[in-house]
Amino acid sequence: MKNISKKILTTITILFITSAYSFAQLSANMQTMINNLDMSAKKRATAGEFSSDSDKLNAKNVFDLNRTIFSAGYVPNLNSSSNQVIQAFFGVPILNNAMYFGFAGAYAMSETRSDYANESIAANSPNYLGKKVTNASSFAIRPVLKINDMVSIHYMIARGGTKSTIKGYSYFTNDRNYSVMTNSTANTDWVHEIAVGLMFGEMKLNIPIAVYIENNNYIKNYSKTISGNFINETNYSNTETIAGNTNGGYSPISLVLSPEFSMPLVSGPMTGITVGLVLGFDVYNPFKKTTAYTNTITDSITSTSAASTTNRTTDNKSTVITEDKMFGMDFDINFYPTLQWSLSDNRVQLIMEPKVGVKLNVSNRGNRTTTYKVDGNTYDGATDTPNSSENATISQNKISTVTTTPYVSLPIGTVLRPVNWFEFRAGLSYSLGFEMKNISTEYLAGGKSKKFSYGFTSSMELFTGIGFIIGEDFFIDLFLAAGTRFAGSTTTTGKTIFDIDAWGAQLSYRL
Repeated sequence: MKNISKKILTTITILFITSAYSFAQLSANMQTMINNLDMSAKKRATAGEFSSDSDKLNAKNVFDLNRTIFSAGYVPNLNSSSNQVIQAFFGVPILNNAMYFGFAGAYAMSETRSDYANESIAANSPNYLGKKVTNASSFAIRPVLKINDMVSIHYMIARGGTKSTIKGYSYFTNDRNYSVMTNSTANTDWVHEIAVGLMFGEMKLNIPIAVYIENNNYIKNYSKTISGNFINETNYSNTETIAGNTNGGYSPISLVLSPEFSMPLVSGPMTGITVGLVLGFDVYNPFKKTTAYTNTITDSITSTSAASTTNRTTDNKSTVITEDKMFGMDFDINFYPTLQWSLSDNRVQLIMEPKVGVKLNVSNRGNRTTTYKVDGNTYDGATDTPNSSENATISQNKISTVTTTPYVSLPIGTVLRPVNWFEFRAGLSYSLGFEMKNISTEYLAGGKSKKFSYGFTSSMELFTGIGFIIGEDFFIDLFLAAGTRFAGSTTTTGKTIFDIDAWGAQLSYRL
């Protein structure tokens, strides 16, 4: 009993150390990390990245987990970059295995901090340097709770993207002649997902519902310029100009429902079938809005022995651009069986999951309205003369795009275990789609048109990994994943086949 308690204490201690290190290593590829969390146990045999216990934890399939598990991975190369990712997994049975709690997470960090300086003032005004901070930290976390043998609850939160801020002086002569600015740029994504896992005998149903805050981006520029000719309190001319622009970006909030049903169905090499559905649509889609403004105030006082004259001129200008009727929807239905062969007394295994599906994407773009507004005033010491105007123009055609893509995907993986303590895994996944795009345009000047285009899209992923089994409860996995996208008539140029998506190592231990 003491040994078991000591093992649990040691495991928890290692978990906290790894988690602390993980939070210090955050980075920028949220979708890749989410995909890693969603790898199924069968796909592991193709990808060869994780132990089966952590895969079940990741894939919302925890009904048959009954042991304490701990797993940690390090990925020094993610998506052909220098992003360093830490992955951690933990699971523990509760109430004599009546319940089960688990945690899966992937974290990384990409952040830079540097001084900002305009070269023309850096040598003369070192005290007025600014700062530039760029944060591209990302994470994906999924806690899991098995309530009983029939129901489990899963929640995931993920963040990705970049945010950059620059603060500094464009020039600084003195406290009455300078220009200061602040520029911010952000392009961040957030995902919140809650899922319910249901078990009916040997049949499983996962019902995830996710909220995507996509391209939650904005650009904000601000500058303040002070310039003038100051002689004394009764003779000067001073101008203050504040200028900036804000681009609200295109920031839809989408709701995505993606149930998946699997059941055993033994027939020859087939061990089961899985049917999946994805339905996503915008539930909140604010107008794309861009605002630019310039506010100028000029004050002057001219004094003579006879009189003193005070003048003030204000000139406030703004341009607001909005775009309406923006909408997006995605639909995907797919089906795949799991095929498995065992050879040489289970020393060699071959696994296939041929998938057939069809995708549908709908997007709409509306008219664009540009509003110009001027609000000014001139005061000559005795009289105010206002100057105000506002007008709007409408531009951009209405465009509706419907893209239909039937596709097939063929992942093939093999596992070779010549001895009990070593295994080699390799796999290939090839996908082929036929993309058909219909574009309907309603012209602002009148009239309509339709355009139809089609083309093939394809991709291929390669996986390999080796695993070492020490005893029955300790595993070491080394893996490498590479991939390419083959450009078709409707696709963009992709990667070469030799691009490495990820490589790294993972350690797993269970009590």
